[in-house]
Amino acid sequence: MSSETQNTTEQQASAQADASFGVLVSSWQAVFESIKLKVHSHTDLVAADFRLSVRAVVIAAICILIIVGIALLLWATLMIAMTYALFTYGLHWLICASLVVVCNIVAMVLVKRVLSSAISAISMKATAEALLTSDTDS
Repeated sequence: MSSETQNTTEQQASAQADASFGVLVSSWQAVFESIKLKVHSHTDLVAADFRLSVRAVVIAAICILIIVGIALLLWATLMIAMTYALFTYGLHWLICASLVVVCNIVAMVLVKRVLSSAISAISMKATAEALLTSDTDS
């Protein structure tokens, strides 16, 4: 009789363990579904922000290209007008062309300096360090 009682007790304990395991699995499934829903909702937000950022970059690039085109047109007009004026006042055409080349070289040097200082000012070193170093290094 003792073995029957022991078998019954083991079966009841096993049934309780199975029931508690079932509850545990269903709880974990609920947690997983909750996390999956949250990640999915954040993914939509990140995707929307990314699309908005891409649109902003495209619009900014188009505006920059338009401004650069206008600036190049104005620069070419200025160089043509300067050359025509100097040639009209009696300078030799070779001197006029040389002055245009010198003006273009000076402009290229100035643009290079401005771009170099702008690129050095846009540093992502701090952001990269913050993202790539762990908090335990502190």
